[in-house]
Amino acid sequence: MQYLKPEVRERIIKVATKEFMQKGFMDVNMRHLAKLSGITVGNIYRYFPSKERILDQILEEPSQQLIDLIAKTDYEIVGITIDERFNYSIKSLLKICEAYSTTVLILLTKVKGSKYEKVYHQVQAAVLERIKYEFKQIDDDLAEAITVATLASVVHILSKYHEQPKKLSLGLNKVIGYLFYQLDQRIAGKEN
Repeated sequence: MQYLKPEVRERIIKVATKEFMQKGFMDVNMRHLAKLSGITVGNIYRYFPSKERILDQILEEPSQQLIDLIAKTDYEIVGITIDERFNYSIKSLLKICEAYSTTVLILLTKVKGSKYEKVYHQVQAAVLERIKYEFKQIDDDLAEAITVATLASVVHILSKYHEQPKKLSLGLNKVIGYLFYQLDQRIAGKEN
């Protein structure tokens, strides 16, 4: 029996990440991944039984962190103000985006046809719920508009700067700051 080499496994993952990013899940196939990885088609299946399993390997950590963040209850972050709680959630989301920029971008935009294709809408629903919870005076249309703008902006910044960490961080902080700075006061009509 042939020994599975960690460096070959990592090369497959690296090649697949690039391919998923460029083509999306549906347009990637195992034969092409094997060729780009410099191994035979039969050998790639010894490392991963399917492209779904490769995608799982790539997305496991960032998707779990997003799920954990969304699932975090207010009881776990008690003793701080609404603004501090909301800022904590946003900063946690930004950290995940910064640490896993390419894989989060794949997760949010390149997974049609996979078990992950509903994640974008799940994140959107969670952000909307959080906005409505934190900003009780907000009307539904404004909450939905801010949610859509937030996710579209995050995806835009990730798309543009996923390989440039400093610009990514700056862009994400700017857009989130713009959307949420003193939002509670703006909603209440008390702008400074």
